[in-house]
Amino acid sequence: MREESRSTAPGGVRYRAAGPDDAGSVARLHADSWRRHYRGTYADAYLDGDILTDRRAVWSARLAAAAGTATLPATATLLAEDDTGPVGFVHVVFDDDDRWGSLVDNLHVAPGRQRAGIGTGLLARAATPRRRSTGRSAVPVFQLCYRIAWPDAAGPFSGMLHRYS
Repeated sequence: MREESRSTAPGGVRYRAAGPDDAGSVARLHADSWRRHYRGTYADAYLDGDILTDRRAVWSARLAAAAGTATLPATATLLAEDDTGPVGFVHVVFDDDDRWGSLVDNLHVAPGRQRAGIGTGLLARAATPRRRSTGRSAVPVFQLCYRIAWPDAAGPFSGMLHRYS
């Protein structure tokens, strides 16, 4: 079931759970981010090809599966929006690893909106339902990545970050 709660932050950014109807928006943000930041990680032919169709298929399946979850979901996908449309999203897989905890599988913020606290806002809000349901004050997270700008860990995620480079 799609969560309709919304949260507005300074700067007019609104945060909400992404649902099946958001697959296209999430896919566009994801494809654009990969094209800008993953050269050398993925083949140029893949990035220059029809990556949007590929990402739309992935996000359509993920968001449809999450929408049918009646119990505490294993994942959370949150969307950040302003008056111009979607500006970022996060996808977290909870309790993915016994040692490291939850996986931040995707965190993407639109160009021109980075370094404005949107990613931090997405991470904080993604952890909130899990923190409430488990009674924990933090949700351990990790991210497998090649390129990441990560501030000192603070807030609802305990900051366990596993880096590969």
